[in-house]
Amino acid sequence: MSRVGDDFVDLLRSVRNPDTFAIEDMLDLSYRLALEGVYMMSLDTRLGCLDLDLGKNTAAADMILSVKLLFESFHELFYGLPLWKLYETASYKKLDKAESLMYEACSRQIREAVEKLRKSDDDEEGVLRTLIKTNKLDDKELIVSVIDLISGGIFTINAHHSMHQQDPDAGCSFVGLPYSSRDRSFLQFSRSLHASG
Repeated sequence: MSRVGDDFVDLLRSVRNPDTFAIEDMLDLSYRLALEGVYMMSLDTRLGCLDLDLGKNTAAADMILSVKLLFESFHELFYGLPLWKLYETASYKKLDKAESLMYEACSRQIREAVEKLRKSDDDEEGVLRTLIKTNKLDDKELIVSVIDLISGGIFTINAHHSMHQQDPDAGCSFVGLPYSSRDRSFLQFSRSLHASG
């Protein structure tokens, strides 16, 4: 996971404005970090979402696109009129497309990880290994479970980002981004404790 963090810092440095250190699309970058982190934790493999030169026709690019579509459609379906309950609306079709794209983008890698873990004698416990050891899930159920885990991790990041959009003074602790007044107050308090002690 430390390599994921290092790669994220490198990515932030590569996309920030060299004069102001501002980062244009932090939401996209946070999705990429969340995808890479959750993927690493669940499959013990890297997806490549934090690559500086992310190719357009890669599993990572497809996953990033599916996550964007997923949350656009969630927002539209949750806050809009529930017409999708009566017929397939554009938002419902977008959600279906996002889920299909996500399934296609990571199912092959999940299958490979499952086979690798089944052949491995490693005792290290991970999410996928724990699911495999239960012997209660077939491969399709394993894939769907891991995709749900990945979606849940991304949803958590999205909810956190939405909270910060609603309360801009909540600040952001990413390197290179400005602190909120609350963060500055805490830093001043922390410095005063160290100076007096």
